Amino acid sequence: MRSFYPRLLILAGLLLIAFGGGAGVGLPAPARAQNPESAAYVGAADCATCHPSYTDIHNLSRHALTLRDVTAEKSAILADFRSGEGERTVQFPGESGPRPFTANDIAYVVGAGANIQRYITRLPDGSLMLLPAQITTARKTWQRYDLAPQWPAPAYDWNLNCAGCHSTGHTIADGQWKDDGVQCEACHGPGRLHSDLARQAGQNPTPDQLTAIRTSTHLSADGQVCGQCHSGGHEPTQNLPYPLAYRPGGTLLAPTTFALLDPADPNYWSKGGRAIRPNMQYNEWVVSPHGNSLDELKASPDADPSCLRCHSADVRVVSRLNEAHKAGLRRGELPAPLTVEAAQTGVTCVACHDPHLVPKEADKAAQPFHLTAPANDLCMSCHNDQGLETPHSPVKEIYDGLPIVDEVKGIASRHSTLKAAPRCVTCHVAKVSIDGVKVGTHNLKAVTTGPIDADLVRSSCTGCHTNYAGPAMQRFVETTQGRIKARWEKLNAALTPSSPAWVRRIVQAVERDGSWGIHNPRYVIALLRAAEGALGVK
Repeated sequence: MRSFYPRLLILAGLLLIAFGGGAGVGLPAPARAQNPESAAYVGAADCATCHPSYTDIHNLSRHALTLRDVTAEKSAILADFRSGEGERTVQFPGESGPRPFTANDIAYVVGAGANIQRYITRLPDGSLMLLPAQITTARKTWQRYDLAPQWPAPAYDWNLNCAGCHSTGHTIADGQWKDDGVQCEACHGPGRLHSDLARQAGQNPTPDQLTAIRTSTHLSADGQVCGQCHSGGHEPTQNLPYPLAYRPGGTLLAPTTFALLDPADPNYWSKGGRAIRPNMQYNEWVVSPHGNSLDELKASPDADPSCLRCHSADVRVVSRLNEAHKAGLRRGELPAPLTVEAAQTGVTCVACHDPHLVPKEADKAAQPFHLTAPANDLCMSCHNDQGLETPHSPVKEIYDGLPIVDEVKGIASRHSTLKAAPRCVTCHVAKVSIDGVKVGTHNLKAVTTGPIDADLVRSSCTGCHTNYAGPAMQRFVETTQGRIKARWEKLNAALTPSSPAWVRRIVQAVERDGSWGIHNPRYVIALLRAAEGALGVK
């Protein structure tokens, strides 16, 4: 399987071959977050002088296309203005009456256009306002986008509501920004110091100069970088929906920087901790098992560096630095092996998503959303028994009915044998309807208490089993899990030091699969029955 760590994550840390290598370290030394008041942005064009191939690729990504100036790129407008007159009708300030807005009224396009596209107009006073209509790009149909009873209104103000995440190097005081879209410095930090140090060092920097160059920009798998925009909350000083003081390398959820919405707030979250506002993946992820994976590992007495392959995205950073070294892009000592103590991040966003990756056209259907591999491959690369003596997370083995012990023949789950088989994301990344677009949730919990906010998301089961009402399916799930757990508890209590190793393996596998039979009831029952027979448990 193709390696799923972002192939381009290291772009800001890789220098030209002439810049050589530095000291052998497990991870690149983290850059300190630059002071928002003094940090200076240089723009993606400056980054491209040293990293042209990376910036060329990034400019095709969804992030780079989150804002486009139509004076330079008129073709960015995907709307059909032969329809939607009613939805597009607005009263422009200074005009005698309402009228449908046209392409000539549009100053900027907002969004890459994967699902919807919105538009910004410039008012006579120079301010930028979102227009109160949007299109669905697949059907080219117009919809109202009403954020307030009237337009224009503060809710449509680009500077106060959108610019912090749809542009790079934005300054709220004057409403100006350095780059359209999410460009290099949005994730790697303001680049003036990095750029100046590189130019001053020339083609043959000393080891100390090289270290200074590399630590002047942010390079890590830190989920906070994504969370600065992929979250719902507020900035405390001006109550903005994006942080002002955060810079990559800093602390996003500092008291003076940003506060996430309360997961219990019914206005923003559906039952089960699922966001019902767009771009709240960080809110969900931070309370998910992925978000806590490294803390869980570090608290374990059995923690070992080999565990980092699945518990921390940092190991992929080191792997890519090693690959760069072998390719001649990074000279000097190889990075030292990563230790549990030195690891800094858990299974963060970039473990599955490459923010720069532009899939080939043939791969887009199989690997959407900048995924670095098909979704199920990503999940199963860690959620398997790992070949260990003790099953660690044998989801793949249970679901696909693969042999766990020689004494019990594997039984494939009915789901796994279907032509259009449900996959991990079918249940654990349940779809929520936001602004008419189905968005996958990121708290990774299957929805089993249905119906849950039926207008937004159905339970993971009734999404396919439409002939079952939510409560009926919930009873089935609870009954199945209750019976399996009761049998498991009796079996676990009967274990003794002399119990056969294969029986112990079954007890461990059923527990660590985590679904209590739901992934594959027939196989789990067969495993339990064999173990019960061996121990004389009834």
